[in-house]
Amino acid sequence: MNEHHDVGRLGLGRLAGGLRRTTEVVSAREEQGCHVVTLRGELDLYTGPPVRRTLAHLAEHHPHARVVIDMTELTFLDSSGLGVLIGGLRRLRATGGAMHLAGCRGPVREVLTITGLHHAFPLHDTVERALTAARTGDGGHTDHPRPPAEPLR
Repeated sequence: MNEHHDVGRLGLGRLAGGLRRTTEVVSAREEQGCHVVTLRGELDLYTGPPVRRTLAHLAEHHPHARVVIDMTELTFLDSSGLGVLIGGLRRLRATGGAMHLAGCRGPVREVLTITGLHHAFPLHDTVERALTAARTGDGGHTDHPRPPAEPLR
């Protein structure tokens, strides 16, 4: 079953360098027995509510849900966005579910690493690898070794 539906689009943009950007926040679909939530653009205070509602819905209506967050096209993640992900993880775990993050790159991966949250979430290079891990219950391994700590400057 490959059901797809838009969960939320948010027309709120952030002023950055004088340019207003519109961000597509989230879409969700069911694939290979897992729920794949795709994030694009930015996950922050303004774009977080639809993602929070999506994760809450999955935890409430799909006990034991295996959720893969596709972050391949996510370009920005701040503390509010981290809060959304942590809250979703807690809700899913409370109902016997699990959350895997896929495709974290650049500044998004850096935020997860700096905050130490790369230890809380299973991280995977691709959605396909995350789906495999979610289906088999392999929640403790990542595709990348932990990066060495950077010296303080």
